[in-house]
Amino acid sequence: MIEGQPRLIKRNIQPLQQNGEGVARREQHLGNSPTTPPQQRARESQEPAWLQNPLLTQEAKKRLKAYDELMRQKMEEDRQMRANEPKGEPLLDIWRANLIERQRRDAETARKNGPVYYTVQPQLSLLVIHGAKEPRKEDTTLIHETRDKLTNEVKKTGIDQIAESIKHDMWIGEIPPVSVIRPINWELLSADKDRKIFRNHSRAGFTLAYAYDHIRSIELSLGIGYFTEEEEFVPEARGRISAAQRNKGVKSYFVERIYMAEEHGQRVQKREMFAIPIASENSSNLFIDYLYQSAKLLSPDENIQQAAA
Repeated sequence: MIEGQPRLIKRNIQPLQQNGEGVARREQHLGNSPTTPPQQRARESQEPAWLQNPLLTQEAKKRLKAYDELMRQKMEEDRQMRANEPKGEPLLDIWRANLIERQRRDAETARKNGPVYYTVQPQLSLLVIHGAKEPRKEDTTLIHETRDKLTNEVKKTGIDQIAESIKHDMWIGEIPPVSVIRPINWELLSADKDRKIFRNHSRAGFTLAYAYDHIRSIELSLGIGYFTEEEEFVPEARGRISAAQRNKGVKSYFVERIYMAEEHGQRVQKREMFAIPIASENSSNLFIDYLYQSAKLLSPDENIQQAAA
């Protein structure tokens, strides 16, 4: 041994003198052994680690690769879409226009019913009290009664069973989605100082949803609610409902859909509401017609295969 030579060099050289043992150890270190960790084999292979599961068939790998490529394309489309979104001024103009109109409505409501002194807001509900400075025990009762009434009516009309039928009878095919059905229960009420409700914008029903990509989902909602805006009603009902009726809230069946559409070369998410006044002629058949067409439009096979095209 040369004086001053590090001991580490001696350890590295010594195994080479023992019948090639050092060579075998070096091969193991380089990853040529069957015991090479999966992460290291993935680095040395053309395939990512999640495709190297020995239980995957070639067909399964092919489908996973295609899905991974689709998701990468969608993420790139999202990035481009966000980059092309209008900046600042147009959105600000919309906000200002809506703010002025809503402030005008609030002022008109306060003039008729008194100012808002406080609100009751449990969970997803909101009760706005006008002209009263002290809360009452029955304030939350108004919310619970509205919720129970709507929920019972939804159940009585079989809307919950219709939602199940859409999931199991229409949203099926070669690519079954991981779809969910979740209930809708939220109340938005305005009452005067005597707790008489003068505006109702509550809803109850169900939402069916499935993932479209890593960011967005496709959703179909159906149920019964009260609507106040002209544009929320189906074309067949517009112009037939007075402003006074809308101001109180018109009891209606509703279909709401959130889906993907092509606009200016980009895939964007859109939301549409279709309210059908229950008191109108042929409202049940009109509701079923809008619901069926929406369920068909939002079919997972249609959307997922179009996205993969």
